[in-house]
Amino acid sequence: SYFMGPNLYTYCYNSPNNWVDPLGLMAAGYTGWGTNPKDPRNAVKQISEKLKKSGIESKTYSYHSWEINKSIGEILKYVDKNGDGRITNKENEMASVELYGHSLGGRAAIEVAQRLNKKGIDIDVLILVDLINGSGEKIPSNVQHLINIRQTVPPLSGQQPIVNSIPYENINMGEMGHAEIINNPSVKKYIENYILATEGLPIDL
Repeated sequence: SYFMGPNLYTYCYNSPNNWVDPLGLMAAGYTGWGTNPKDPRNAVKQISEKLKKSGIESKTYSYHSWEINKSIGEILKYVDKNGDGRITNKENEMASVELYGHSLGGRAAIEVAQRLNKKGIDIDVLILVDLINGSGEKIPSNVQHLINIRQTVPPLSGQQPIVNSIPYENINMGEMGHAEIINNPSVKKYIENYILATEGLPIDL
């Protein structure tokens, strides 16, 4: 993960000769029911494209099981820099993985974090937007920070996952609507800037 400090190269042991951003940064976004992750009108896709412009390797997936498996395979390939099929402590330390999802996509992001936890891979931040079907899900210990953004209009009002001892923020947007919350410009910009700030990159004011 990226560690901020007085030296620009603190994150690579104070020397650009050790690592020149060997893994980059990766963000995976998961869309909700009835949405196409490749549709440029999709808000999760729009967030992904904005992150790409800031130098983050960012991809968008649906909440379906085959897309979850695909995303995990691509994240494992991203972290396993030498391709030996084994994640070392150094590879995990140097990787930066962020997950975010809306609706059932939030549930998918939690599952991805849970499965990556079994592989020993840390998640810098997990952002859930109006989580559906995830109220009984436990956030795994590999998640370094959790953001839960929700609204209160039934029947699809955002749920609360099980959180233990990890840093956690709950943001209540009030009566906004399930589809509206992910398309809200302030919510999209918050997600984009939070991921950028987590990685020490300039934010878009």
